[in-house]
Amino acid sequence: MKRNKKIDILLYLLVVFPLVVIFIPLSQNSYSLGFRDRVKKIIENRKVKGIKKNKYFAFQYHQFSKHTYLNVITSWKPDWFNEPDTSKIYPDAKTIPLKKDIESWEGFNLDEAIRRANEKQNFSSSEPLTLNEVSRLLYFTYGVTGVIRKRGGILYLRTAPSAGALYPTEIYLIVNNVKDLESGVYNYLVKDHVLQQIKRGDFSKELINSCLNDSSIKNSNLIFVFTDIFYRSKWKYRERGYRYSLIDAGYVIKNLVLESASVGLRTKTYFDFLDDKINKLLGVDGVKEASVALVTVGKGMGDNFSPVGQASRLSERRFSVDRRGFLTPPERFLDGRFKSHRVISQIKESMSISEKYHENSKQIIYRPKIERVSLKPYSIEKRIELPQEFPRSNIKIEELLLKRRSAEDLGNLPISKTELSEILYLSFRLERESHYKISSPHQLDLFLVVNNVQGVDRGVYHYDRQSHSLEQIKKIDLQELCWKYCLRQDI
Repeated sequence: MKRNKKIDILLYLLVVFPLVVIFIPLSQNSYSLGFRDRVKKIIENRKVKGIKKNKYFAFQYHQFSKHTYLNVITSWKPDWFNEPDTSKIYPDAKTIPLKKDIESWEGFNLDEAIRRANEKQNFSSSEPLTLNEVSRLLYFTYGVTGVIRKRGGILYLRTAPSAGALYPTEIYLIVNNVKDLESGVYNYLVKDHVLQQIKRGDFSKELINSCLNDSSIKNSNLIFVFTDIFYRSKWKYRERGYRYSLIDAGYVIKNLVLESASVGLRTKTYFDFLDDKINKLLGVDGVKEASVALVTVGKGMGDNFSPVGQASRLSERRFSVDRRGFLTPPERFLDGRFKSHRVISQIKESMSISEKYHENSKQIIYRPKIERVSLKPYSIEKRIELPQEFPRSNIKIEELLLKRRSAEDLGNLPISKTELSEILYLSFRLERESHYKISSPHQLDLFLVVNNVQGVDRGVYHYDRQSHSLEQIKKIDLQELCWKYCLRQDI
């Protein structure tokens, strides 16, 4: 007997569809609405060897913000009626307009700017910066380079790429010594290229205390404080958006460092600081919006020098610098005047897992127990030596920053072995040869999937920065597989 199609459709709607609605959310991760409670139970009941519950939020956060095909397809969709604004406006604040003279703003070539960024850093407090120099730094760090009309408004494209063009990073300036600009705290309103004055006064003492008593801050002309408004990314990417917001901040920070070097200014970057004090100074809550990095900028270079992100000589009398990049206090100070630095902020049950991780990461002084792995967990089929001499680039760093956005259309054209070598050399090797190390060499490893490089077979490689060479792990064509694993994005 021939079945009626209408009856089949009705049976599907009444039986199959409700089952799908019920069981699919049960298999999702933390992207699902209502799944957070189930995640809490799993975390409480799961016994992972060497992991204490309610302590290692970084491990928990990383595990539960992973992508799977199922959670991408069935995850929570953005609320288009509550899309976050990418600009933070202080309606009652005094605004300081900044001039923008792009045509006259030229500096060093890219390779020279990178080399200068890796030189010794120190400041001279005698010469002030001009307002034009501040305007230039802000524009090439995060300024508007294009405008796109979209549903519900205008999208302002910037000199730094951003996941989903959501731009979670905010820039605050703490001014010490700038001509025609009053000392105080300012927020940079990107779309109008103006400064919004939040507070007046000299806050160098608070900054020194917040940056582990680094007295060199008082000699800098101004301090950039980078914050992230996490909801801007989490609105679309949920808990995984926390990852993207930190990566976005890294792009913006590197823009500032390169442009400062291009005009002969010195910078010093801080990732270790007392979060709550900096957040209070800016007037942010530290949860929905929180400071993630500080960069001091100034003129001049002297004999005294403190490495980027580490304590000054005054602080080094009290702290030893661990090889893994963490500040480790001698035992006699653990119960003394630095005891307050070791206190972890109170974790609230109402926080999301990314908020818990961020709150827990405010503890900056501790002794991490990490087993170092010295053996490479892979075999090397062959080693490819890369050239170390490159033609001098005539491209100005400003020209590149104006073009720098998220990748658009890739032409599937090959790059040369020399071009790949130069990219790797400038990204890694210069830091190893400089007078200081920005980070521990064990904190970052680079693996490459080569699809179309002249003179290099397709396959999986590891970059050995010590010898500036590629270690071939496997000769294989992974172009289609990478496309699949990257959620069918055009890579």
